[in-house]
Amino acid sequence: MGRSVRGDAVLLCVRPGGGSWRSNVHARRIAAGGLLTEACLRQVITVDGNRLTRGPVPAEGALGALAGQIESEPRPRKIFEWSRGLEPWALGAVVRELSAAGIASPASSRLLGMVPQAGLDILDPEAQEEAAQAVRDIVAGSGNPSHEAALVALLLGAAGDLKYQVPGAAWPLLSFWSARPRRHVRWRLRQLREGLPDGPREVIRVCEKYSKQAQRYDSAG
Repeated sequence: MGRSVRGDAVLLCVRPGGGSWRSNVHARRIAAGGLLTEACLRQVITVDGNRLTRGPVPAEGALGALAGQIESEPRPRKIFEWSRGLEPWALGAVVRELSAAGIASPASSRLLGMVPQAGLDILDPEAQEEAAQAVRDIVAGSGNPSHEAALVALLLGAAGDLKYQVPGAAWPLLSFWSARPRRHVRWRLRQLREGLPDGPREVIRVCEKYSKQAQRYDSAG
């Protein structure tokens, strides 16, 4: 496993060097969105209206497993259904790939010595830093832009986690409570979204909408 949307996005769900997930809920959403958007970008799956079908390009690993799940459905399911339904499986699938590649491994700890905390140990700090730098560069409009880096930035932005990678992305003093990026960052994310191919663009829009709905539910709960 080399650099990938799903792998880079999950690496950035923990602090530099590793530790517990900043938010287990966000990590699961980001992993599910990473799998869906990357599979669509690689044409492993395709968008048909607002539903997903098996694409023309074969794949292995988590992308291949996802394509198999989609192909086995008796009728195509909506993007939203996949985005929500993949969460229990997606994070573990991506972590297993990172572990097999020697990039990271599952970690566990206990908060205050009692509450179990899952997370990630970073075995290749350079890979994590490269992922973070690619996000910073593409949000700033510098470096070598790519659809992959755009998707990672958009996934983090949808979950409210972009503030951990891009200084100034969130409003000062409000970043703990609000996931909404500052205006110039929202404008840049919109620009990145519109620059994506049709399929991944539609998938990321659904992921963003689902994240907003889920965040309101989390706040209400």
